Amino acid sequence: MTDLADQLRPATPEDWPSFSRAFFTTFAEEPPASFVDAVPAHAELDRSLGLWEGDRVVATSGVHSREMTVPGGVVPCAAVTWVSVAPSHRRRGVLTAVMRRQLTELHEQGREPVA
Repeated sequence: MTDLADQLRPATPEDWPSFSRAFFTTFAEEPPASFVDAVPAHAELDRSLGLWEGDRVVATSGVHSREMTVPGGVVPCAAVTWVSVAPSHRRRGVLTAVMRRQLTELHEQGREPVA
């Protein structure tokens, strides 16, 4: 795989069923039907990343906007979630590409000082 970062894209509501199944499957879990059937209210799909191979999702990640209490106050925090890579795609630089892209975008956006 080359230029993995360029192949990553946010999930859309139409992608949600296959995107959510991908991260549950990676952890050998069966997703609740209610979770797969509709995008949860807390999901920020514009802050998600997925790697598709054809119509199969082989890597996922996401961010939830949160706040964190630190000495002196409360700061915005990017809660990284949904990080998964299909077993068939491990040891190929996929996780590195996903995390590098996600953390680079967080830094460039300047929304949260903590992830």
